[in-house]
Amino acid sequence: MIVDTWSNNLGHMVPDMAPVDLIVCYCQEDLDWLSVLWKLPWTEDDHSEMIKGWVNLRMVHKCPQFGEEKERKRLLDRWAPHFRNATVEYIYDDLRADDCTAYLGYIANHYDELTRHTFFLHADVGEHIPHLNMLTDTVLASVQGYINTLNFAHLAHNFVRHAPLPGS
Repeated sequence: MIVDTWSNNLGHMVPDMAPVDLIVCYCQEDLDWLSVLWKLPWTEDDHSEMIKGWVNLRMVHKCPQFGEEKERKRLLDRWAPHFRNATVEYIYDDLRADDCTAYLGYIANHYDELTRHTFFLHADVGEHIPHLNMLTDTVLASVQGYINTLNFAHLAHNFVRHAPLPGS
């Protein structure tokens, strides 16, 4: 067991901490939502050290528009300082350059080096996960070893936000 100073104030031991990978299938979407991993806007909690120490960001780019190297540099300059490690790789598929292709391509290319927990995320995550704190909590729990027996969790679904009915 590892005693972690971050959670030492909570009075418990942190079992078996391990790095986590976030695989983000990307095509020019706004990725500013990634900042909720270290600081949810409605709380005072700051998880930046935990994220920077234990979470890898793996962007799988499916449609570079500005040239691969320029695009890689732009993304890494923006996001690498906030994560343990950040990478950008490109997926090419003339028939179907979609999220499934990116995720399967990542698994095939990195099978022998997958982390204990790997999160496959849409770049437009807000359209698939209704509450981003659910993602933050799950990532932090996986880093700290609290969900090691969880083999699969489907956090995402497509949902439509409806406007309130008149008079409600």
